[in-house]
Amino acid sequence: MPPKPKFTKDEIIEAAFQIVRERGAEALTARELGEKLSTSSRPIFTAFDGMNELKLAVLERCREMYAQFIENEKNSGKYPEYKSMGMAYIRLAKEEKNVF
Repeated sequence: MPPKPKFTKDEIIEAAFQIVRERGAEALTARELGEKLSTSSRPIFTAFDGMNELKLAVLERCREMYAQFIENEKNSGKYPEYKSMGMAYIRLAKEEKNVF
């Protein structure tokens, strides 16, 4: 029986996303992620087939963040709905430079 995974996929994705938020996409490596999780890079490759699969999952997490920015702008009522998307795009670029 294989060993029980130390981290869930979601925990790994969230740690990788935090690296991207803090230092940009180029900083996301298996070694950096292992360091962030206080482990080796092995658990990453137990949960994912490779770094490309993980990077796609992090990209999806970035899209979720952008969708939340759009939703927040729509709900603020400051702008018409069509303009709130553009304003969310600008706010994301300003507040989350490394994600943008």
